[in-house]
Amino acid sequence: QLLAVSCGGAHTLALAAQPRRKGLAHPWGLDTAVLAWGFGANGQLGDGHSADRFLPVRCRLPRGCGPVAEVRAGRSWSLARTVSGRVLSWGRGWRGQ
Repeated sequence: QLLAVSCGGAHTLALAAQPRRKGLAHPWGLDTAVLAWGFGANGQLGDGHSADRFLPVRCRLPRGCGPVAEVRAGRSWSLARTVSGRVLSWGRGWRGQ
C-alpha cells in the first residue's frame, strides 16, 4: 500500500507500508519501506550506489530506525522522518540540506 509520493529534481520517493501484528518485532503495527527511482549520481536514491534507476529500489535505512512516517525528495537529496521523529537524510547537500 502506497502512503506517499514525493518528486524531487530528477528522482522520486515513495513510502509503502504493510500492516503487521503488533509485537516486539513491530511495536507500531506497521512495516514501512522507502522506495526510490530516477537520477542517482549524488546518492539520493539511498540504495548504496550512484547509478540511475528506472525501476523502484528500496532505500537502505539504518537498522532499528523504526517505521517511516514521511518522505521528501529535493533537487539531489532525500529525507525521511520516522514515527518517533528521527530525521534521516541522504544524497548531496550543497546548502546544508
